[in-house]
Amino acid sequence: MKNTFKIAIISALFLAGTAFAQVSSSGSELCSSIKELSKVIMTKRQEGVPYSSMYAIAAKNDEGGGIHKFLVTSAYIKPRVFDLDARVAIVEDFGNEQYNFCMDVLRKGK
Repeated sequence: MKNTFKIAIISALFLAGTAFAQVSSSGSELCSSIKELSKVIMTKRQEGVPYSSMYAIAAKNDEGGGIHKFLVTSAYIKPRVFDLDARVAIVEDFGNEQYNFCMDVLRKGK
């Protein structure tokens, strides 16, 4: 289980890092990758994975200018919830927040 968790997180981090490296990738695609990674991170946060474990994985795989560490830190500021419906909502909301933040950054950068 622990190895499966690490493989899933590393894969998600790699995919997001790859998205950053693709200069030709559209802003929407990049932000969609960040949204999906954000949802994975928040899901793990809601499952009770320790912050130190998530941060260590993010730090090892952070090729996106600190984005992975930023997402982990941002997720762990949010409360952990135990109601299934609330958990689904907080994961989706966090993904949407990060997508919107990404799009705002891209718009301001133009």
